[in-house]
Amino acid sequence: MVLTKRQKTQLDSAVYEYLHLSGHPELAEKFVEEVKLSGVTPPPVRDDPLQSKVTGLLEKKWTTILRLSKKKSELEARVRSLEAEVAELQASGGGGRIRRTRDASNSLPQQPPAHVLKGHRDTVTSVAFHPVFTLMASSSDDATIKIWDYETGKFEKTLKGHTDVVQKVAFSMPNEDGESLLASCAADLTIKLWETHEFACIKTLKGHEHNISGVCFVPGGDFLLSASRDKSIRLWEITTGYCKQTLMGHTEWVRDVVTDDQGKLAASCSNDKTIRLWSLDNNSCVGTLRGHSHVVESVCFTPGSFRLVGPQPPKEAVGGKFLISASRDKTVRIWDLTNLSCAMMLSGHDNWVRGVVCHPNGSYVLSVSDDKSIRVWDVSQKRCIKTIEEAHAHFVSSVALLENAAQPVLATGSVDQTIRLW
Repeated sequence: MVLTKRQKTQLDSAVYEYLHLSGHPELAEKFVEEVKLSGVTPPPVRDDPLQSKVTGLLEKKWTTILRLSKKKSELEARVRSLEAEVAELQASGGGGRIRRTRDASNSLPQQPPAHVLKGHRDTVTSVAFHPVFTLMASSSDDATIKIWDYETGKFEKTLKGHTDVVQKVAFSMPNEDGESLLASCAADLTIKLWETHEFACIKTLKGHEHNISGVCFVPGGDFLLSASRDKSIRLWEITTGYCKQTLMGHTEWVRDVVTDDQGKLAASCSNDKTIRLWSLDNNSCVGTLRGHSHVVESVCFTPGSFRLVGPQPPKEAVGGKFLISASRDKTVRIWDLTNLSCAMMLSGHDNWVRGVVCHPNGSYVLSVSDDKSIRVWDVSQKRCIKTIEEAHAHFVSSVALLENAAQPVLATGSVDQTIRLW
Protein backbone atom coordinates (compact mmCIF):
# COMPACT_ATOMS: atom_id res chain seq x y z
CA MET A 1 0.00 0.00 0.00
CA VAL A 2 1.41 3.40 -1.04
CA LEU A 3 0.66 6.41 1.15
CA THR A 4 0.31 9.90 -0.23
CA LYS A 5 2.81 12.50 0.95
CA ARG A 6 0.18 14.02 3.25
CA GLN A 7 -0.78 10.63 4.72
CA LYS A 8 2.89 9.75 5.29
CA THR A 9 3.48 13.05 7.08
CA GLN A 10 0.43 12.47 9.32
CA LEU A 11 1.57 8.95 10.14
CA ASP A 12 5.11 10.07 10.96
CA SER A 13 3.73 12.85 13.15
CA ALA A 14 1.47 10.37 14.96
CA VAL A 15 4.42 8.04 15.61
CA TYR A 16 6.44 10.99 16.90
CA GLU A 17 3.64 12.00 19.27
CA TYR A 18 3.14 8.42 20.47
CA LEU A 19 6.84 8.01 21.27
CA HIS A 20 6.87 11.28 23.20
CA LEU A 21 3.77 10.39 25.26
CA SER A 22 5.14 6.89 25.90
CA GLY A 23 8.13 8.37 27.72
CA HIS A 24 10.72 8.11 24.94
CA PRO A 25 11.47 11.76 23.97
CA GLU A 26 15.03 11.01 22.81
CA LEU A 27 13.80 8.21 20.57
CA ALA A 28 11.10 10.54 19.25
CA GLU A 29 13.66 13.21 18.32
CA LYS A 30 15.87 10.58 16.70
CA PHE A 31 12.87 9.39 14.69
CA VAL A 32 12.26 12.95 13.46
CA GLU A 33 15.87 13.18 12.29
CA GLU A 34 15.73 9.83 10.51
CA VAL A 35 12.51 10.50 8.58
CA LYS A 36 13.41 14.18 8.08
CA LEU A 37 10.13 15.30 9.60
CA SER A 38 9.77 19.04 10.06
CA GLY A 39 7.21 21.37 11.59
CA VAL A 40 6.28 19.26 14.63
CA THR A 41 6.25 20.28 18.28
CA PRO A 42 6.51 18.03 21.32
CA PRO A 43 3.18 17.24 22.99
CA PRO A 44 1.23 18.59 24.75
CA VAL A 45 1.96 21.75 22.71
CA ARG A 46 -0.70 21.86 20.01
CA ASP A 47 -0.17 25.21 18.23
CA ASP A 48 0.95 23.47 15.07
CA PRO A 49 -2.06 22.76 12.80
CA LEU A 50 -0.57 19.51 11.54
CA GLN A 51 0.16 18.29 15.04
CA SER A 52 -3.40 18.97 16.24
CA LYS A 53 -4.81 16.77 13.46
CA VAL A 54 -2.75 13.76 14.46
CA THR A 55 -3.40 13.87 18.21
CA GLY A 56 -4.13 10.30 19.29
CA LEU A 57 -4.20 9.20 15.64
CA LEU A 58 -2.09 6.08 16.16
CA GLU A 59 -4.27 4.80 19.03
CA LYS A 60 -7.45 5.57 17.08
CA LYS A 61 -6.20 3.68 14.03
CA TRP A 62 -5.18 0.73 16.15
CA THR A 63 -8.53 0.44 17.96
CA THR A 64 -10.31 0.79 14.62
CA ILE A 65 -8.29 -2.13 13.27
CA LEU A 66 -9.27 -4.21 16.30
CA ARG A 67 -12.97 -3.39 15.86
CA LEU A 68 -12.83 -4.17 12.15
CA SER A 69 -11.02 -7.42 12.86
CA LYS A 70 -13.74 -8.44 15.32
CA LYS A 71 -16.44 -7.46 12.84
CA LYS A 72 -14.68 -9.51 10.15
CA SER A 73 -14.71 -12.55 12.44
CA GLU A 74 -18.40 -12.07 13.16
CA LEU A 75 -19.21 -11.77 9.45
CA GLU A 76 -17.18 -14.86 8.67
CA ALA A 77 -19.14 -16.77 11.31
CA ARG A 78 -22.37 -15.47 9.78
CA VAL A 79 -21.24 -16.61 6.32
CA ARG A 80 -20.47 -20.08 7.68
CA SER A 81 -23.92 -20.20 9.26
CA LEU A 82 -25.58 -19.20 5.98
CA GLU A 83 -23.51 -21.72 4.03
CA ALA A 84 -24.62 -24.44 6.43
CA GLU A 85 -28.23 -23.33 5.97
CA VAL A 86 -27.88 -23.44 2.17
CA ALA A 87 -26.32 -26.91 2.34
CA GLU A 88 -29.17 -28.10 4.54
CA LEU A 89 -31.77 -26.72 2.13
CA GLN A 90 -30.04 -28.31 -0.84
CA ALA A 91 -29.81 -31.65 0.95
CA SER A 92 -33.53 -31.50 1.68
CA GLY A 93 -34.39 -31.36 -2.03
CA GLY A 94 -33.88 -27.75 -2.97
CA GLY A 95 -31.89 -28.88 -6.00
CA GLY A 96 -29.64 -25.87 -5.74
CA ARG A 97 -32.47 -23.47 -6.42
CA ILE A 98 -33.39 -21.90 -3.11
CA ARG A 99 -36.12 -19.35 -2.63
CA ARG A 100 -35.61 -17.44 0.58
CA THR A 101 -39.01 -16.43 1.85
CA ARG A 102 -38.03 -15.40 5.36
CA ASP A 103 -38.50 -11.71 6.02
CA ALA A 104 -37.66 -9.47 8.94
CA SER A 105 -41.10 -9.86 10.50
CA ASN A 106 -40.55 -13.61 10.87
CA SER A 107 -36.86 -13.58 11.79
CA LEU A 108 -35.78 -15.69 14.74
CA PRO A 109 -32.62 -15.50 16.88
CA GLN A 110 -29.67 -17.50 15.67
CA GLN A 111 -26.01 -18.10 16.48
CA PRO A 112 -23.72 -16.27 16.71
CA PRO A 113 -25.11 -13.33 18.68
CA ALA A 114 -24.80 -9.93 17.01
CA HIS A 115 -23.13 -8.47 20.10
CA VAL A 116 -21.87 -9.68 23.47
CA LEU A 117 -21.94 -6.82 25.98
CA LYS A 118 -19.58 -6.97 28.94
CA GLY A 119 -19.22 -4.59 31.85
CA HIS A 120 -21.36 -5.76 34.77
CA ARG A 121 -19.54 -7.34 37.69
CA ASP A 122 -22.37 -9.66 38.74
CA THR A 123 -25.55 -11.35 37.45
CA VAL A 124 -27.54 -9.36 34.87
CA THR A 125 -31.06 -9.28 36.32
CA SER A 126 -33.01 -7.54 33.55
CA VAL A 127 -32.76 -5.83 30.17
CA ALA A 128 -35.05 -3.26 28.54
CA PHE A 129 -35.14 -1.46 25.18
CA HIS A 130 -35.92 2.22 24.71
CA PRO A 131 -39.10 2.44 22.57
CA VAL A 132 -37.63 5.02 20.15
CA PHE A 133 -33.86 5.43 20.43
CA THR A 134 -31.25 2.73 19.91
CA LEU A 135 -30.67 2.50 23.65
CA MET A 136 -30.92 -0.45 25.96
CA ALA A 137 -30.69 -0.56 29.76
CA SER A 138 -29.48 -3.45 31.88
CA SER A 139 -29.60 -3.99 35.64
CA SER A 140 -27.44 -6.18 37.79
CA ASP A 141 -26.69 -7.69 41.17
CA ASP A 142 -23.72 -5.28 41.19
CA ALA A 143 -26.21 -2.50 42.14
CA THR A 144 -25.71 -0.60 38.86
CA ILE A 145 -27.62 0.10 35.67
CA LYS A 146 -25.77 0.32 32.39
CA ILE A 147 -26.87 2.03 29.19
CA TRP A 148 -25.85 0.58 25.82
CA ASP A 149 -26.35 1.31 22.13
CA TYR A 150 -27.87 -1.97 20.96
CA GLU A 151 -27.11 -1.34 17.28
CA THR A 152 -23.37 -0.85 17.73
CA GLY A 153 -22.96 -2.80 20.95
CA LYS A 154 -21.19 0.18 22.54
CA PHE A 155 -21.35 0.97 26.24
CA GLU A 156 -22.77 4.44 26.95
CA LYS A 157 -23.06 5.06 30.68
CA THR A 158 -23.24 3.54 34.16
CA LEU A 159 -26.01 4.74 36.48
CA LYS A 160 -25.27 4.56 40.20
CA GLY A 161 -27.66 5.38 43.01
CA HIS A 162 -29.11 2.13 44.27
CA THR A 163 -27.35 0.56 47.25
CA ASP A 164 -28.36 -3.07 46.64
CA VAL A 165 -29.24 -5.47 43.83
CA VAL A 166 -31.13 -3.71 41.00
CA GLN A 167 -33.90 -6.13 40.08
CA LYS A 168 -35.66 -4.59 37.09
CA VAL A 169 -35.54 -1.70 34.63
CA ALA A 170 -38.26 -0.38 32.32
CA PHE A 171 -38.61 2.51 29.85
CA SER A 172 -41.76 4.58 29.42
CA MET A 173 -43.23 5.56 26.08
CA PRO A 174 -42.38 9.17 25.11
CA ASN A 175 -44.89 11.81 26.18
CA GLU A 176 -46.23 14.63 24.00
CA ASP A 177 -42.91 16.47 24.30
CA GLY A 178 -40.98 13.38 23.26
CA GLU A 179 -39.63 12.87 26.79
CA SER A 180 -39.38 9.39 28.29
CA LEU A 181 -38.27 7.97 31.62
CA LEU A 182 -36.32 4.98 32.86
CA ALA A 183 -37.56 3.28 36.03
CA SER A 184 -35.49 0.96 38.19
CA CYS A 185 -36.35 -1.02 41.30
CA ALA A 186 -34.04 -2.66 43.78
CA ALA A 187 -33.52 -4.68 46.93
CA ASP A 188 -32.79 -1.38 48.71
CA LEU A 189 -36.61 -0.90 48.87
CA THR A 190 -36.62 2.03 46.41
CA ILE A 191 -37.76 2.80 42.89
CA LYS A 192 -35.76 5.40 41.01
CA LEU A 193 -36.83 7.45 37.99
CA TRP A 194 -34.18 8.64 35.54
CA GLU A 195 -34.54 11.16 32.71
CA THR A 196 -33.17 9.78 29.43
CA HIS A 197 -30.98 12.64 28.16
CA GLU A 198 -28.21 12.74 30.75
CA PHE A 199 -29.71 9.83 32.73
CA ALA A 200 -29.84 11.78 35.97
CA CYS A 201 -32.02 10.46 38.78
CA ILE A 202 -34.97 12.83 39.17
CA LYS A 203 -37.06 11.03 41.77
CA THR A 204 -36.90 8.22 44.33
CA LEU A 205 -40.10 6.43 45.39
CA LYS A 206 -40.29 4.78 48.80
CA GLY A 207 -43.03 2.72 50.42
CA HIS A 208 -42.42 -0.98 49.90
CA GLU A 209 -41.31 -2.93 52.95
CA HIS A 210 -39.19 -5.55 51.19
CA ASN A 211 -37.22 -6.28 47.99
CA ILE A 212 -38.86 -4.69 44.92
CA SER A 213 -38.61 -7.17 42.05
CA GLY A 214 -40.81 -5.73 39.29
CA VAL A 215 -41.66 -2.35 37.79
CA CYS A 216 -43.54 -1.16 34.71
CA PHE A 217 -45.12 2.01 33.35
CA VAL A 218 -48.87 2.16 32.73
CA PRO A 219 -49.40 3.20 29.08
CA GLY A 220 -51.21 6.45 28.41
CA GLY A 221 -51.00 7.85 31.91
CA ASP A 222 -48.93 9.25 34.73
CA PHE A 223 -48.66 6.00 36.65
CA LEU A 224 -46.19 3.28 37.50
CA LEU A 225 -46.72 -0.22 38.92
CA SER A 226 -44.30 -2.08 41.18
CA ALA A 227 -44.19 -5.61 42.61
CA SER A 228 -42.48 -6.60 45.83
CA ARG A 229 -41.49 -9.37 48.19
CA ASP A 230 -43.78 -7.67 50.73
CA LYS A 231 -46.61 -9.46 48.80
CA SER A 232 -48.03 -6.20 47.42
CA ILE A 233 -48.33 -4.33 44.15
CA ARG A 234 -48.27 -0.56 44.32
CA LEU A 235 -49.62 2.03 41.92
CA TRP A 236 -47.56 5.23 41.93
CA GLU A 237 -48.33 8.67 40.53
CA ILE A 238 -45.18 9.72 38.69
CA THR A 239 -45.66 13.49 38.94
CA THR A 240 -46.01 13.56 42.72
CA GLY A 241 -44.13 10.38 43.58
CA TYR A 242 -46.98 9.28 45.85
CA CYS A 243 -48.37 5.77 46.15
CA LYS A 244 -52.00 6.02 45.05
CA GLN A 245 -53.07 2.43 45.69
CA THR A 246 -51.75 -0.78 47.22
CA LEU A 247 -53.06 -3.97 45.63
CA MET A 248 -53.13 -7.01 47.91
CA GLY A 249 -54.04 -10.60 47.06
CA HIS A 250 -50.90 -12.66 46.59
CA THR A 251 -49.85 -14.68 49.63
CA GLU A 252 -46.11 -14.70 48.84
CA TRP A 253 -43.41 -12.70 47.04
CA VAL A 254 -44.80 -10.92 43.94
CA ARG A 255 -42.13 -11.51 41.31
CA ASP A 256 -43.28 -9.28 38.47
CA VAL A 257 -46.06 -7.09 37.14
CA VAL A 258 -46.94 -6.08 33.55
CA THR A 259 -49.74 -4.22 31.78
CA ASP A 260 -51.46 -4.63 28.43
CA ASP A 261 -50.96 -2.09 25.63
CA GLN A 262 -54.07 -0.11 26.58
CA GLY A 263 -53.15 0.26 30.24
CA LYS A 264 -56.48 -1.23 31.28
CA LEU A 265 -55.36 -4.60 32.59
CA ALA A 266 -52.35 -5.67 34.67
CA ALA A 267 -51.02 -9.13 35.45
CA SER A 268 -48.80 -10.15 38.36
CA CYS A 269 -47.02 -13.41 39.16
CA SER A 270 -45.82 -14.76 42.45
CA ASN A 271 -44.05 -17.35 44.55
CA ASP A 272 -47.55 -18.52 45.52
CA LYS A 273 -47.66 -20.21 42.05
CA THR A 274 -50.53 -18.01 40.82
CA ILE A 275 -51.06 -15.17 38.37
CA ARG A 276 -53.50 -12.43 39.23
CA LEU A 277 -55.28 -10.09 36.83
CA TRP A 278 -56.05 -6.55 37.93
CA SER A 279 -58.42 -3.98 36.44
CA LEU A 280 -56.66 -0.62 36.40
CA ASP A 281 -60.01 1.16 36.04
CA ASN A 282 -61.00 0.30 39.60
CA ASN A 283 -57.74 -1.26 40.91
CA SER A 284 -59.36 -4.57 41.77
CA CYS A 285 -58.46 -8.22 41.16
CA VAL A 286 -60.59 -9.59 38.33
CA GLY A 287 -59.19 -13.10 38.09
CA THR A 288 -56.67 -15.64 39.35
CA LEU A 289 -54.88 -18.15 37.13
CA ARG A 290 -53.80 -21.41 38.72
CA GLY A 291 -51.92 -24.33 37.20
CA HIS A 292 -48.19 -23.86 37.71
CA SER A 293 -46.64 -26.14 40.31
CA HIS A 294 -43.76 -23.83 41.25
CA VAL A 295 -42.86 -20.13 41.43
CA VAL A 296 -44.10 -18.11 38.43
CA GLU A 297 -41.11 -15.99 37.37
CA SER A 298 -42.44 -13.92 34.49
CA VAL A 299 -45.58 -13.01 32.53
CA CYS A 300 -46.30 -11.09 29.34
CA PHE A 301 -49.39 -10.10 27.38
CA THR A 302 -49.56 -11.19 23.76
CA PRO A 303 -49.63 -8.66 20.89
CA GLY A 304 -52.76 -8.02 18.87
CA SER A 305 -51.41 -10.24 16.09
CA PHE A 306 -51.48 -13.30 18.38
CA ARG A 307 -54.06 -15.97 17.62
CA LEU A 308 -54.39 -19.29 19.38
CA VAL A 309 -55.05 -21.93 16.74
CA GLY A 310 -56.75 -25.10 17.90
CA PRO A 311 -59.65 -27.41 17.09
CA GLN A 312 -61.99 -24.44 17.39
CA PRO A 313 -61.82 -21.30 15.20
CA PRO A 314 -59.27 -18.73 16.44
CA LYS A 315 -60.71 -16.70 19.27
CA GLU A 316 -59.83 -13.53 21.08
CA ALA A 317 -59.55 -13.09 24.83
CA VAL A 318 -59.93 -10.05 27.09
CA GLY A 319 -58.96 -7.03 25.02
CA GLY A 320 -57.92 -9.34 22.19
CA LYS A 321 -55.10 -10.71 24.36
CA PHE A 322 -53.86 -13.91 25.88
CA LEU A 323 -51.26 -14.12 28.63
CA ILE A 324 -48.01 -16.11 28.64
CA SER A 325 -46.20 -17.21 31.80
CA ALA A 326 -42.82 -18.75 32.65
CA SER A 327 -42.28 -20.85 35.75
CA ARG A 328 -39.76 -22.73 37.81
CA ASP A 329 -41.80 -25.86 37.05
CA LYS A 330 -39.88 -25.79 33.71
CA THR A 331 -42.96 -24.95 31.63
CA VAL A 332 -44.37 -22.07 29.64
CA ARG A 333 -48.16 -21.67 29.72
CA ILE A 334 -50.54 -19.72 27.51
CA TRP A 335 -53.70 -18.57 29.27
CA ASP A 336 -57.10 -17.83 27.76
CA LEU A 337 -58.29 -14.72 29.59
CA THR A 338 -61.87 -15.24 28.42
CA ASN A 339 -62.45 -18.15 30.79
CA LEU A 340 -59.27 -17.85 32.91
CA SER A 341 -58.00 -21.27 31.85
CA CYS A 342 -54.72 -22.68 30.58
CA ALA A 343 -55.07 -23.01 26.80
CA MET A 344 -51.62 -24.51 26.16
CA MET A 345 -48.63 -25.83 28.10
CA LEU A 346 -45.19 -25.90 26.46
CA SER A 347 -42.65 -28.30 27.98
CA GLY A 348 -39.04 -28.81 26.96
CA HIS A 349 -36.73 -26.79 29.19
CA ASP A 350 -34.54 -28.78 31.58
CA ASN A 351 -34.47 -26.17 34.33
CA TRP A 352 -36.34 -23.14 35.65
CA VAL A 353 -37.85 -20.95 32.93
CA ARG A 354 -36.87 -17.43 33.87
CA GLY A 355 -38.39 -15.24 31.17
CA VAL A 356 -40.77 -15.25 28.23
CA VAL A 357 -41.65 -12.89 25.36
CA CYS A 358 -44.00 -13.11 22.38
CA HIS A 359 -42.71 -12.56 18.85
CA PRO A 360 -44.34 -9.49 17.24
CA ASN A 361 -45.80 -11.56 14.38
CA GLY A 362 -47.88 -13.44 16.96
CA SER A 363 -46.76 -16.87 15.82
CA TYR A 364 -43.89 -17.61 18.18
CA VAL A 365 -43.15 -17.57 21.89
CA LEU A 366 -39.52 -17.25 23.04
CA SER A 367 -38.34 -18.40 26.46
CA VAL A 368 -35.07 -18.42 28.39
CA SER A 369 -34.03 -20.74 31.15
CA ASP A 370 -31.49 -21.78 33.73
CA ASP A 371 -30.64 -24.61 31.32
CA LYS A 372 -28.67 -21.85 29.46
CA SER A 373 -30.87 -22.10 26.37
CA ILE A 374 -33.24 -19.95 24.32
CA ARG A 375 -36.24 -21.84 22.94
CA VAL A 376 -38.59 -20.77 20.18
CA TRP A 377 -42.09 -22.25 20.30
CA ASP A 378 -44.46 -22.33 17.34
CA VAL A 379 -47.92 -21.75 18.79
CA SER A 380 -49.76 -23.32 15.85
CA GLN A 381 -47.68 -26.49 16.12
CA LYS A 382 -47.63 -26.46 19.93
CA ARG A 383 -43.97 -27.41 19.99
CA CYS A 384 -40.42 -26.09 20.16
CA ILE A 385 -39.10 -25.48 16.64
CA LYS A 386 -35.70 -24.04 17.54
CA THR A 387 -33.28 -24.23 20.45
CA ILE A 388 -30.12 -22.21 20.94
CA GLU A 389 -28.15 -24.39 23.34
CA GLU A 390 -25.47 -22.75 25.47
CA ALA A 391 -26.79 -19.30 24.60
CA HIS A 392 -24.81 -18.18 27.65
CA ALA A 393 -22.10 -19.77 29.74
CA HIS A 394 -24.40 -19.76 32.79
CA PHE A 395 -28.11 -19.46 33.66
CA VAL A 396 -30.06 -17.13 31.34
CA SER A 397 -31.76 -14.84 33.85
CA SER A 398 -33.63 -12.29 31.74
CA VAL A 399 -34.98 -11.53 28.27
CA ALA A 400 -36.42 -8.60 26.32
CA LEU A 401 -37.65 -8.21 22.76
CA LEU A 402 -37.62 -5.01 20.71
CA GLU A 403 -40.77 -5.22 18.63
CA ASN A 404 -40.94 -1.98 16.66
CA ALA A 405 -37.58 -2.24 14.87
CA ALA A 406 -37.09 -3.06 11.19
CA GLN A 407 -36.09 -6.47 12.48
CA PRO A 408 -36.91 -7.80 15.97
CA VAL A 409 -33.97 -7.69 18.37
CA LEU A 410 -33.74 -10.12 21.28
CA ALA A 411 -31.62 -9.33 24.34
CA THR A 412 -30.73 -11.88 27.00
CA GLY A 413 -28.97 -11.35 30.33
CA SER A 414 -27.19 -13.99 32.33
CA VAL A 415 -25.50 -15.04 35.52
CA ASP A 416 -22.31 -15.03 33.39
CA GLN A 417 -22.48 -11.19 33.71
CA THR A 418 -23.01 -10.59 29.96
CA ILE A 419 -25.85 -9.40 27.74
CA ARG A 420 -26.20 -10.96 24.31
CA LEU A 421 -28.08 -9.45 21.39
CA TRP A 422 -29.62 -11.80 18.82
